[in-house]
Amino acid sequence: MICNKLKECVDAQFAGTSITCVNEEELCIASFDKRPQVKCEEKGKKYIYCNTKELEVINYNMDGGVIKTDRSVPPGTQKCDNVIVTKENSQNAIFVELKGEDVKHAFEQLLATVGRERALVKACGKIYARIVMTCATPRIQTLKEYKDLQKIVLAKGGNIKLHTRQCVEKDTDLDLV
Repeated sequence: MICNKLKECVDAQFAGTSITCVNEEELCIASFDKRPQVKCEEKGKKYIYCNTKELEVINYNMDGGVIKTDRSVPPGTQKCDNVIVTKENSQNAIFVELKGEDVKHAFEQLLATVGRERALVKACGKIYARIVMTCATPRIQTLKEYKDLQKIVLAKGGNIKLHTRQCVEKDTDLDLV
C-alpha cells in the first residue's frame, strides 16, 4: 500500500496530533524525537544525521513503511529508503538512498519519491538529496536523472551529496557543498 498522507502525517507528528494511518505507523516512522543521531542503515551503508540543534526529527522508512509492497503497489514502483524531516523555522526534508553501485537507479528512486511527495516538498523550506553508495561515486553530471533532481533540489534551496559507504552529516553542515 502506498500512503498518500505523508505531509499530513508530518504536520500531525509535529503538532502532537494523529491521523488515521493507512499503513502501520510503527513501520513508517523509524524514529521521532530529539535524538542526537538519526541513522539510516542498509547492507553496510549508513547515513547518520547529527542533530546538534536538538530539534524534533522524524525519520520515515519509505521502502517498506510509507510504501509497503503488496498487490496494490504497481510492480517497479520507485522509492528512496528514508526521508528525514526536521522543523526549525520551517520544515526541511532529506531524501536518503542507500545504494550498491547503480547510481542512475538511485537518482531514479529519489526523483520518483520527490515527485510522489509533492505536497511535502512544496511545504518544505529546503530539501536535500543524499546517496550513500558501496563504491566510489562516478561522474554524475551528465546523467539526465541527476540534472532533473538537481533542478528540483536547488529550487528548494538544498543540494545533492554522494558518499561512499557512510555519511555522517551535522545539521549545521547540510548546506555545505
